[in-house]
Amino acid sequence: MKRLLFQKVGPALVLLVTFAVYWPALQNGFVWDDFGLVTGDPFIRSWRNIPAGWGERLFFDSHGSDFYRPLQRLSYTLDYTLYELAPSGYHLTNIILHGLAAVALGAVASGLFARSSRLAAVPPTIRTATAWVVAAIWVSHPALTSAVTYVSGRADSLAALFAFWAVFMALRSDSASANRPCATACGASTLCLLAAYSKEVGLISFVLVTATFVIFSGRRNQLVPWFVMAAIAVGSYAFCRLATSPPLSPNQTIVPLGDRALLMLRAIAEYAGLILAPLNLHMERGIKPPPEVIHGPTGLALAAAGGLLLLLLVFGGTRLWYDRAFRLALISGIVVYLPTSNILSLNAVVAEHWLYQPLFWLLAGLAITALPFLALQNPSRRALAGVGIAIWALFLGVRTWHRQFAWRDYGKFIENTIADGGDSARMWFNLGLSYTSTDPVRARDCFGRALAIAPQLSYPKLMLGELALREGDPATARRWLAPPSGVRMLEPRRLERMARLRRLEKSGRGYDEIKEAQALAPQSWFLKNREVEFLMEDGEPDRALKALSEYCADNSFRAESWLRLAQVARATGRAAIATYALGYAFETDVHLKRRLATQTVSAEPSTPPLAEP
Repeated sequence: MKRLLFQKVGPALVLLVTFAVYWPALQNGFVWDDFGLVTGDPFIRSWRNIPAGWGERLFFDSHGSDFYRPLQRLSYTLDYTLYELAPSGYHLTNIILHGLAAVALGAVASGLFARSSRLAAVPPTIRTATAWVVAAIWVSHPALTSAVTYVSGRADSLAALFAFWAVFMALRSDSASANRPCATACGASTLCLLAAYSKEVGLISFVLVTATFVIFSGRRNQLVPWFVMAAIAVGSYAFCRLATSPPLSPNQTIVPLGDRALLMLRAIAEYAGLILAPLNLHMERGIKPPPEVIHGPTGLALAAAGGLLLLLLVFGGTRLWYDRAFRLALISGIVVYLPTSNILSLNAVVAEHWLYQPLFWLLAGLAITALPFLALQNPSRRALAGVGIAIWALFLGVRTWHRQFAWRDYGKFIENTIADGGDSARMWFNLGLSYTSTDPVRARDCFGRALAIAPQLSYPKLMLGELALREGDPATARRWLAPPSGVRMLEPRRLERMARLRRLEKSGRGYDEIKEAQALAPQSWFLKNREVEFLMEDGEPDRALKALSEYCADNSFRAESWLRLAQVARATGRAAIATYALGYAFETDVHLKRRLATQTVSAEPSTPPLAEP
């Protein structure tokens, strides 16, 4: 009876904890990538744009993304329909998804503990209660804040939500659903596919479900339907992903094998510190550090600590391998952690949100390991252990609640990140971006600091050239913009600035540079709008109208381009074209008509001047 009570009350308590620790986020605005994924994504403005958006990668206008996450984009479409660009609505959705992922996690933990031979002597009520305690600790852990408070971090919650429910379905393959193997395989593979459409790491859910089937069922009538349905799901994902436009990817930094091994060990130590005592939080620990940092005293000490933790994990894993539940937790934890363990070259050494799924499997494994000792002790020791866990859980919740305020202001968020130890070129560059419109002097200082840390970066140089253009200083602008960036995804922006420099110097009209940039990024509205601006300035409205008409025909999903076409057509006396274009603009942005009725709406690109590296 008590166990059933926990099963019913547990999800409600987890959702209550979620809202308790994250409600301050409802007052926060957009930060960082939110400007590219939400305010600057043309595909989320109307349900009409869903088919076109499904076939494109994220950061469509920056042309630098290799992220194919159509379900994340679809969730923003729903938010835009309901809330337009009010940040509180997007934050509310993030909190709800995080809470639902925790409920799915609690269900997995409950099923896992019920099937653990090591926990057979532990009363079912305690096992069930522990499962929901694990879910509550997970949902309130501060390391996950950047995946919840950060609107762009939603992909982690979506992928985990579907992955956990897929594993839960596979767990039940040895009981109620054993007589329906095809239905179970179909349901689990669909959930895994949805996880993959949410974030690339969701593909790992196919491996997790396979491990669950093998460990807890292993029957041929379960495995054969699963492998067939999984193959179909993976094939459909591959087809959709390969059909997308290829990105202009940035150059990758090659890290030597020996340094990569040290980084992997160092990451283990840093993640362990984040999990136990998440005091110093700043989202990520930099792009790959230079060799002197990797081989310095601190780096080597962290690598040694990570090595000891790895040996401890291997030792514990071999001792408890007999337990099927622990075996699944260990395998799943390793599998979901490996892609972000520094075995691959990513944009950070350690990032807090990369713990989103690994943290659960670690907590589940620890619970299976420690629960027999805690539950079977005398009442006083059991109470003491419970008090210790409660104090730690309370600390985690308070830390997460307090962490929400650090994200309230974009500039302050980056300043706090730098002050807390995230003193990287990436952070200084993004801080400079936040000041480009309001404080050019401070922005220039930030870009200079970024170059002092990483002189090879092209991003700060392009922005220094942009500031010089705005101030009418062609000599300084040419110094920063004349050399090619060396990064293919940045060339369209550099060429656009060179076109403006030509016109500022009166050494050309800039069309050659714009055409060269458009050859690299043919769908860029930023570049097309600049071309139209040049044509209108040069007194060639007919050419501007023709260029806009052709662009709108090829990119019918973009409301800004239809609105601009309507403006140019009206200015040249083409009333019929203006009416037609405005009608299309309304269809591709469900809130445009209301905005036009209440305020002046610009057709200028709404993305930031340059996406962060």
